[in-house]
Order: sequence, then structure tokens, then C-alpha cells
Amino acid sequence: MAMTAAQQKNDYPQTVIYGERAVQADPNNILSTVMLAEVIAAHTRENDLDKEQSLKKSEDYANKGLDLIKNSTAPPPGVSIPADQWPQYKKDLSAQAHDALGQVAVLRKNYPQAIEHFKTAISEASRPDPATMDRLGKAYLDSKQYDDAIATADKVLAMSDAQPVVKQFAQQLKDQATKAKSPK
Repeated sequence: MAMTAAQQKNDYPQTVIYGERAVQADPNNILSTVMLAEVIAAHTRENDLDKEQSLKKSEDYANKGLDLIKNSTAPPPGVSIPADQWPQYKKDLSAQAHDALGQVAVLRKNYPQAIEHFKTAISEASRPDPATMDRLGKAYLDSKQYDDAIATADKVLAMSDAQPVVKQFAQQLKDQATKAKSPK
């Protein structure tokens, strides 16, 4: 709970501290493992001195989370989800882990791998995350797949529940892809 509260307050250092404590106390804590993968990937920047160390940590948490999800048959203790909803919740957690792996791949400039992880994240989620779709579009743009970038941006722009900042990014992405695609 402390990890979630810190994340909601946008307190990255506290989120990681609480998450690592939770994983240390229970190495099979699926929720904390997946949240750590996402938070670390989202806060790692291109010019960080410890970039590769952070990416490795995020990747390890994401892969461990995927293994834990695969082997889990019921909600873990402390997770208040009815057993019949657990299979879909597992897919949503898996989508978050794949989103983190996609972000790691982008920072390593491995765009084909990033695209695959983002596509998996979108297909597994009960409701596609518009921000993940933006990241997919950006990966398409960076790999010079302009038509796919434009199509992905159009999907985000058509989503009624996407935040304005996410739609704004999608519009910029579409404009960049259209400009890059057009003959000079």
C-alpha cells in the first residue's frame, strides 16, 4: 500500500524503496515486482549515468513478474480480487510487464523488440492503455515505419477516454510521421 501511495504522489525514490522492501519481504509479490519494473523503466532517461543498471533492474523485475504471473493460479494474499476475475487481472499485469520491457527496449534503441512488447501489452490488456499506444507509435516512428506510426496515433486520437496530454503527444507523433513520410 505504501508503494502505491508513493507512486500516486509521484514520489519515485519512495516508490522504489517501498517496492524493493515489499519484494525483499516476499520475493513472489507479483504486484510490487511488476510495479517496480514499470516505475524504473518510466524514470530511466537516455543520459542517466546508471542507465544500463536501471534498465537491467527493470528488465529483471519485468521478467520475474511474467514468470510469477504465468505460475500463479489464484490471487496472491492481500489482493482483493475475486478468483473469477484473476485470469483477466493476470493479463493486465502481464501487459504492464510487457510495457516496461518495451520501454527498456526503446532506451536501448532496439525498436523491433520494443514494438513487439508494446503490441503484446496492448493485446493483453483488458482496455488498451493510450500511453502504451503512444509509446508504440513512437517506436514505429523511430524505426521509420511511418504508416504504422500514423495509424497508431489515429487510434489514440479516436479514443474518448485518453487524457488530453496523451492525445497531444499522439497528434505530434502523427505530424512528425507525416512529415518524415512525405518526399522532401
